[in-house]
Amino acid sequence: MENPAERREFVRLIPREKTFVALPDLGRMGSITDISLGGLGCKFVVSSGAKEANMNEEAAPLPADIFVSANGFYLSNVLCRVAYDLSAHQDLPTYSFSITKRRCGLKFDELTKEQEKQINGFLENRTVGRLNH
Repeated sequence: MENPAERREFVRLIPREKTFVALPDLGRMGSITDISLGGLGCKFVVSSGAKEANMNEEAAPLPADIFVSANGFYLSNVLCRVAYDLSAHQDLPTYSFSITKRRCGLKFDELTKEQEKQINGFLENRTVGRLNH
């Protein structure tokens, strides 16, 4: 059986600094765990009333904002599609019953030349190494 990591078109890299992604259409903001020119992986904490991600391949792309709060890196309106949206391991206290942790993968959808340039700059200057999976 082929290893899924071997099928990836782009190497996934780990951000050096705390890097975040916001999905305003879903009311979500989370931390980026890995990123490539093809997309990113992230973790969210979601309340029970939050909108569900549309997993349909035909769904319209969602705008996302990527940023590092410590130094002002900000890339807005990057269109992406949800590749996966999974429940993550729950280790929250019992009083937080209406909150769940989610792992999400976003695939970039038709980056502009400027967005591609900024993401390449981020990958070259703001990552610490490859994600090992």
